[in-house]
Amino acid sequence: MTTFIPKKITAKASKAGKTYWEIETEQGNATCFDYPIVQEIEKNLGKPISLYDLEKNDKGFINIRPAKHQQEEKKPTKVEGVKSDDDFAEARKLKDQSIYTSYAKDIFIKLLEMPKATKEDSTTTEALMKEAIALVKQAREAFN
Repeated sequence: MTTFIPKKITAKASKAGKTYWEIETEQGNATCFDYPIVQEIEKNLGKPISLYDLEKNDKGFINIRPAKHQQEEKKPTKVEGVKSDDDFAEARKLKDQSIYTSYAKDIFIKLLEMPKATKEDSTTTEALMKEAIALVKQAREAFN
């Protein structure tokens, strides 16, 4: 970040016809190609400004750019307590898994309670659980 005092702003045209602005400062003339920056500097003519950097390029021109620390501050950061779309999707997946597990458990219990005459004698608890899970999957697919 550089502190400078802008004295005068002059609009100019590049060889390609693009508008840029030459800003006279106590540190020499600087150029700026970003009109919103020029508007902000224009509001502060004659006053010290430290929102921008004065950067000298390899051709010796001084350009005015947003201060590097300002650009870093503008980067989106993850705020504690605020969930992103990925967090919501993951939470929804975990909740759905819990719900389907509960449904399968309820079906399993009902299958266990069925009289032996209505279910095969060779049915094991593992087979009943697989059947309960299959029924939940079938229902879920039917309603999607």
